[in-house]
Amino acid sequence: MKISQFFIDFLSEIIHVIIMLRNIIRFAVRKAASDPRVRAKATETARKIAKGAGDLAREPEPAKKLGRLAGRIKKRIINN
Repeated sequence: MKISQFFIDFLSEIIHVIIMLRNIIRFAVRKAASDPRVRAKATETARKIAKGAGDLAREPEPAKKLGRLAGRIKKRIINN
C-alpha cells in the first residue's frame, strides 16, 4: 500500500512540474508575440533548435551528441 501511495505522490509532483513548465512557456510565447526584438530572437533560437534536431537525427550516436548538447546548455545557463 505504501508503494502505491508513493507512486501517486510522485505522479502528482510530476503533474505540478508540467503545469509550471506550461505556464513558463505560455509567458515566453506571449512575450515573444508582443515584442519585435524578442520575436526576432525567438525565431533565431527556434531555427537553431530545429537545425540541432536535424543534426541529432542524422548522428550515428545520438545519445552522445545529446549529452554534449545538454552540457553546453548547462554551461550557458550557469555563465549567464
